[in-house]
Amino acid sequence: MTSYASTCGPGDTFVDFERGLNASVNRLRGALGDSAVQPRYLVTVPRQGYRFVAPVTKLGRSGESRSLDPCLPPRLVVLPFEQLQPDPQTAFLCFSLPDAITSSLAGFRSLIVRSSLIAARQANSSERSLNLRAVGESVDVDAIITGTVLRSADQVRVTAQLTQVPAGRVVWTHVAQIALGEIFALQDELTCRIVASLVPSLATPDRDGGPQAVPTTARAYEFYLRANCLSTRMQDLPLARDMYLRCLEEDPQYAPAWARLARGYRILAKFRSDSEPLALAEEAFQRAFALSPDLPGIHSLYAYHETDCGRAKEAIVRLLRSLDDHRHDAELHAALVYACRYAGLLKESLAAHRAASQLDRNVRSTVMNTHFAMANYEAALAASTDTVGFMDAMILDARGRRREALERVRQREHLPPLVTQWMRMLELYLEDRRDEAVEQILDIDRQGIDPEDFYYRARLLSRLERVPQALMSLERAFHAGYSCAPAWEEDGYLDPVRGTARFQELLASMVERSDLARAAFTQANRGNLLTA
Repeated sequence: MTSYASTCGPGDTFVDFERGLNASVNRLRGALGDSAVQPRYLVTVPRQGYRFVAPVTKLGRSGESRSLDPCLPPRLVVLPFEQLQPDPQTAFLCFSLPDAITSSLAGFRSLIVRSSLIAARQANSSERSLNLRAVGESVDVDAIITGTVLRSADQVRVTAQLTQVPAGRVVWTHVAQIALGEIFALQDELTCRIVASLVPSLATPDRDGGPQAVPTTARAYEFYLRANCLSTRMQDLPLARDMYLRCLEEDPQYAPAWARLARGYRILAKFRSDSEPLALAEEAFQRAFALSPDLPGIHSLYAYHETDCGRAKEAIVRLLRSLDDHRHDAELHAALVYACRYAGLLKESLAAHRAASQLDRNVRSTVMNTHFAMANYEAALAASTDTVGFMDAMILDARGRRREALERVRQREHLPPLVTQWMRMLELYLEDRRDEAVEQILDIDRQGIDPEDFYYRARLLSRLERVPQALMSLERAFHAGYSCAPAWEEDGYLDPVRGTARFQELLASMVERSDLARAAFTQANRGNLLTA
């Protein structure tokens, strides 16, 4: 900092700026009980000045406080819009327009945007007259976007509002009367206004992946938005897939549609025995990468697919490299929970979940499965996000709570065919109908492709003392890419097969593969982004 003299006030008093500032800082440190040697509040930055480093507390109007990390960018959630009158022609916009705005905002490093699914859960669990302060506390944000949709003839009236929380101050309200074909322009306009409000000094390079992907026709974008709305429900995924395909018939160069289509293919291949092979997901992901390699969200989506295809080590490296530039992205951390577990890096998997939760306490990850692999059954139950009941029942059974496990399994309804078979398999096992359970397990093994599920079925076969069949399922788990050696070593259900030569050979190969993954993790974890 350079010393200079400045006239100040009518008396032409001269003040040495550096000396006056230093004296003020010294007095402030004395009042705070701070020290330049061991600073708690003010740090001296050589040749630049001073930096405030104490934790920040944000005060609302009533004096309430909530701790904020001074290093975190502004945090935002875009809630599903309210439809003012029932209208099947525009109902899809209530989820899809906020979802599209969320996806656009995800390209900015200077914002933290909560996922659309978290926003939808929050809206569904509340009265329509939302308590925004309660919503803000629940999803841990500084600002909330709400809106309404109303159609009149061929026009749609969309009202959006940005509110700061917990103070409840309305920053702005935006009203637009548009045709359906102008939805993308409205989305882009709202995105720009949100960014300008929350990060006024934001520079263009802050957006990743270059310019935002723009659909070439309004019809293509309408198909895309309708597909996004359908893709939130498992039973509607086939319809969503078809709608994405119609979008891509209109505009084959629209990368977001390829990425969402790939996700749909992956889920359908895993959970519906009557669906397309996983190769279609790979093809769609590669089309998306070719068109927009830095498309927001694509790396976290692709990591699950890459891991399912036996490439957990590659997924880990990809995610850690992405986190170098996007360390505030909770979804990237959540994907790392999955990939690390498959590679047998369970402590790293837990560290990834902790990092994701610190960024977004509502983020969903597969940490429940990680705790299960570590035989931390109580922690697994506490972390459960199981809406189906399969994992909950497996955990309860491992804890010796078979009656509760049976009750959980029998709650099933409206599930895809293959998942229904899983639940029936587990019910037969829990009822000790051994022959029928084994028959059902082997039938699912013939249809299944999920590497971790082969392990789950193998442990049941071992528990039923069907050693050859259990070893066969373990081989399929390993060759499909599930290399979680600690799970094999800790799981008491595998005791009947543990003494076989084949099990020991598989375990040795698995440990070797995990060691390679750990070395790759260490090399890619530059700057100790994650500490296990």
